[in-house]
Amino acid sequence: MGYLADGSIVLYSDRHALPLPDMIGQVIVVGLYDGQVLLKRLLRGSEPGLFDLESINGPTLSDRRVEWFSHVDFIIPPWRASQMRLP
Repeated sequence: MGYLADGSIVLYSDRHALPLPDMIGQVIVVGLYDGQVLLKRLLRGSEPGLFDLESINGPTLSDRRVEWFSHVDFIIPPWRASQMRLP
């Protein structure tokens, strides 16, 4: 298990092309150019425009280019997500 238990739902909005100053050091949602959407702790990379994406259960992804950045609005834990009915 990483930052979340399997089955959790993460809701986010307001994707930004550049990180907001308060995002550095925080767990946020990032979109990579290869289509991956990840929940990671955002750290500065070795040069401007590159970022380290830290995980608590795996290696840090170092010096990655990120397409977009978003704060986490809220998280629905798996026990509640399993009770939700979709329209």
